[in-house]
This record gives sequence, structure tokens and C-alpha cells, in this order.
Amino acid sequence: PATAKEASGGGLLQTMVLDCDEIVVADGFARFLDRSTPPAFSEDISRLALTIRDLSNIFGRKHTTMTAQALIGGDAALDMRGDLSGIGESLRADLVGELRDFALPAANPYADSFASWIISRGKLAAKFHYRIEGDRLIAEHDVTFGGLKVEKSRESDEAKKRIRAIEDFLKQR
Repeated sequence: PATAKEASGGGLLQTMVLDCDEIVVADGFARFLDRSTPPAFSEDISRLALTIRDLSNIFGRKHTTMTAQALIGGDAALDMRGDLSGIGESLRADLVGELRDFALPAANPYADSFASWIISRGKLAAKFHYRIEGDRLIAEHDVTFGGLKVEKSRESDEAKKRIRAIEDFLKQR
């Protein structure tokens, strides 16, 4: 049961105590889908192994740890680990991770939409460190591109259209 201090506060997560000793996903699968780009960006996450230990919604009650490994798109490896505390508004997190051998042509919906270039080949490797403190995110990235080859998109130049729209907007001010 929650102590009087733990139970005082606002919403449901502040008045209820949720404690989990361990949450495990073994050999999981998910599909990420972003329909904000034409065509939609989709990537499979397979062989997902996720373990969360000592999870609680009461800040400082438990020291929560998380580890995750997965394949992204069939051949890119993702490894993450970190510490979490609290759920909801009191969330605190310190996560580090690495993505290796991500095939960049899979990201062509973004490359074409944002820069009007198509990636014909290349790999991405990234090391990252995220810290979350309430509503504040601190992110550090070390990104490496290898064997990158791009070509101009055959579609309309969305990047130029956006730049022209900004220029027109600024002229009107």
C-alpha cells in the first residue's frame, strides 16, 4: 500500500501504486509505420528482447533498469540499456544505445521529402544517450555514415518548395 505521502497528489497514477518486479518480451516483433511522408515509411523490428526490472510509478521507490536488443529492418542491430524511475509526469530516464548497420535506402521517404534526394546505398551507425527529466529531453548523438551514395529525386523538389514558401512568408512580413 502507498504511504500517505505517496498517495497525496493529483491523478490516478499518483494515488495508485504500481510495482512490477520484471517485464520481459522475448523474440518480439513490431512494425513502425509513419504515414506523414509519401510514400509511408515502414520498418520492422524483430527479435526484440526487452527486459524491465523493478518498475514503479512512485518516484524513487525502486531503481528500474531496462535492456533491449532487436534487429531493425532485418540486418541492423539495436542495443539499449538504462535506468528509469517513475511513470507519467515524474518520469526520469538515462538511456544509452547503439544502432549498427542500418541500411539507409530504407529511409528514402524521409530523404526525398526533406531534401529531395534518394539514397541508393549506404549504412548508418549511431551511438546515442538520452536523459529524460519530467518534460525535458537531453539527447546526444554520434552518427556515422558509410558508403553513402545519393542521387537527385525524380519527383518534385519538396525542399525547394519549402524554402520558397518560407521566403514568401518572410517577404510578406
